[in-house]
Amino acid sequence: MFNTRDRPAGSLKAAVMNRRQNFLITILATAVACGATSAQESAAPASAQVTAHPGDAFSPSGPWLGQFDIPEVVRFRELPLRMFLEPVLFPPQILTSQDDRLVPHFERVLREATDAEIQEIAALSLARVAREKLGDISSSAETLKSIVQDTKDENVRHACAFALAEGNVKDSADKLLQIAAAGSDAERVVIEAALARWKYVSAGDIWRARLAVPFETVVSLRLACEGLVALDDQQSVPALTTVLLDTSREYAKRNAAARAICRLSPAAAIGEAAKLIEGSIPDRLLVVTLLDHAKQESHLQTERLCEDASDAVAAAAWLQLFRQSRENLIGHLAAGRMHRDATVRMTAARVLRLFPTAERASWLNDMLSDRHIDVRNTARQMLVLTAGEVPDLSRGIVNRASGGLRAESNVWQGIEQSLILLGQLQATQFSLECVPLLDHARSEVMVSAAWLIHLYPDPAIKDPVLLQVVKLEKQLIDAKVAPDDPSQKLGMLLQYCGVLRYAEVQPILERQYNKAAPGGDDMRAAAMWTVGLLNERSPDPAVIEKLTGRINDRNPQNPERIQVRRMSVLALGLMRAKDSIPVLQNAFRIDLPGTLIPGMVRWVFPLLGEHVPDDYPPITLQAVGDWKLMPAGNRP
Repeated sequence: MFNTRDRPAGSLKAAVMNRRQNFLITILATAVACGATSAQESAAPASAQVTAHPGDAFSPSGPWLGQFDIPEVVRFRELPLRMFLEPVLFPPQILTSQDDRLVPHFERVLREATDAEIQEIAALSLARVAREKLGDISSSAETLKSIVQDTKDENVRHACAFALAEGNVKDSADKLLQIAAAGSDAERVVIEAALARWKYVSAGDIWRARLAVPFETVVSLRLACEGLVALDDQQSVPALTTVLLDTSREYAKRNAAARAICRLSPAAAIGEAAKLIEGSIPDRLLVVTLLDHAKQESHLQTERLCEDASDAVAAAAWLQLFRQSRENLIGHLAAGRMHRDATVRMTAARVLRLFPTAERASWLNDMLSDRHIDVRNTARQMLVLTAGEVPDLSRGIVNRASGGLRAESNVWQGIEQSLILLGQLQATQFSLECVPLLDHARSEVMVSAAWLIHLYPDPAIKDPVLLQVVKLEKQLIDAKVAPDDPSQKLGMLLQYCGVLRYAEVQPILERQYNKAAPGGDDMRAAAMWTVGLLNERSPDPAVIEKLTGRINDRNPQNPERIQVRRMSVLALGLMRAKDSIPVLQNAFRIDLPGTLIPGMVRWVFPLLGEHVPDDYPPITLQAVGDWKLMPAGNRP
C-alpha cells in the first residue's frame, strides 16, 4: 500500500495525488451517475438553488430579453437553450473541509515511523498541505528540521526539505541551500523558489557562480536568474549579459538572462536590445524580452518589431505592447487585423475594441469570418462589448452582422458568428433571414440559425418552421442524419413552437414520451417543455399521466433521462396539474439534489398553490479520502 520504490527520488511525488483533482473527479462521477446536465446548463453559476420566482405569472412567451452566458469560444452544441433559461436552476452549493487531525497525524508518523518510505510519504503529505494551503504545518517545523539534519535516507531528507520550503520555515534556509546546491533540478525547483521568496542573500553566491557554467541545465540557470532578481543583485548584470550574448547557449538560457537584465537594469536592457534588434530571429525575440518594462523608450523599440518579418517576433511584440502600452498599437491596426499570425489578429481585435470607431467596428465585423476559431470568437466578443460601451456604434454593429446572413455565402464562419452576435445583442427582428439558413450545408450555421429563431420567436415564419419540424423528425425516424444529427435543431424549433403555442406539433410531442424515440436527451426534454406550454393552465388527465410516468421512471437498468424528467416536472407546473402533487412531493424526497429535479419541484409548487419546502443546505464534503496516510476511521 505504501510502495514508493518505483517513484523518482527527490521530487514532490506524482503518487501523492492532487486532492482537488480527485474531488472534481468524484463530483463528475456523481453527475454521470445521476444524469449529467447538458452543456447548455453547465456554465450556470452554482451560487443558489433556484432563481427568483415570479409567482403565478410565470409563462414563457415572446422574445427572450434576459441574460445568458456564452463561452469565450462557443461551439454550436454549447449554445444556451431557452428551456434552461426559463427557469434557471442551480445545483446545491458544495463545501469542502479538511480533517484537522491530518497535520498532527502526518507529523507523528514522520517522527515515530521506522520505515523510510512511510516517513517520506508523511513529509510529502505535509508539503502538500502547505502548498495547497490546506492547513498550517508550523507545528511540524522542528521535527522536519531535525530529520533533515539527522536522516541518512536521501529521499526522506529531500521530502522534509520540500515540506520546510512549502511551509515557509525560513530558519531552515541554510540547510535547504546545502541540499539545493548538491541536488538536482527536481529539488532546486521547490527549494530555490523558497529561497528567492525569502530573499536569502547567501544563495546569491551560488546563483552567480552558476551563470558561468555553460553546461548547467536550463532549469538551474533559470532558477539562478530568478533568484538574483529577487535579491535585486545589480552586480550580476555583467555575468547575465555574458549569458545573453553567448550564441552557443540554448535560447531558453539566453531568454532567462534577458528577463533578469530587464528587471535588474532597464537601462542596460535597452542598450543590449539596440545591439540585437537587427540580428537573427532568436536575437529579435530576446529584444522583446529585454524591452518588457514600463519605459516609453522600450515601447517605441518594441513597436518597431510589430511588423517584423517573423510571425513569432511580431506576435511577441504585439502581446507585449498590449500589456504595456496599447496606444502604441493603434497605428498598426490596419495591418494587424489581416496579419498572417492568429495571435496578432486576435490581439488586434482586442485593441480595436479599446479604441472604437465606426471603421474599427466594421473591421471587427470582417474578422467574424476569420479562419482561426479563436480570432473570430474574440472579434465577436469585442463587438458585443463595443455595442454595450458605445451605444452610438451598436446600430451599425447589428446592421453589419445582419447583412452577413446570406445563405449563398461560402464563408460559414462569418454567418455562424453573426447569428450568435445578434443573439447576444438581443436583435429580435432577423428571423426571416434565418429561415434559409436552416438548410445550410454546415451544422454550425443551421443550429445557430435555429437558436436565434427560438430565442426571438416570430409568428411570421410559422409555416416554414413547421415544415422544418416535420422534415427533421422524418430524418430522425429514417436515420438520415447527414450532414449532422438534426435533433439539436429540432429541439430548438420545438421550443419556438412552444413559446408561440403552436398546437400543430402535438403529434410529434406525443412520440417523444417514448424514451426509445430517436433524438437526443435535450430534444426530448424540449418536447416535454413544449408540452407544458401547449397545455398551460389546462390539466389534461391523459397528458398528466404520461408526464408523471416520465418522472416516476427510475428503472435502474434503463431510467428516463434526467433532463426529460426535470422538464416533465415543469410541464406539470405550467399545466397547474394539482393531481400530480403527490408524484412531485415524492420526487422532491427521492431524487438527488444534483439532478436539479428537487429544485424544479420547489419552483413549480407555487404554481400549484403548494407550500415551498426548505431548500437543500450546502453539502459539506470532508476531503480526506485520497491521502496515502489517514487517521484511523477515515479509510474509504
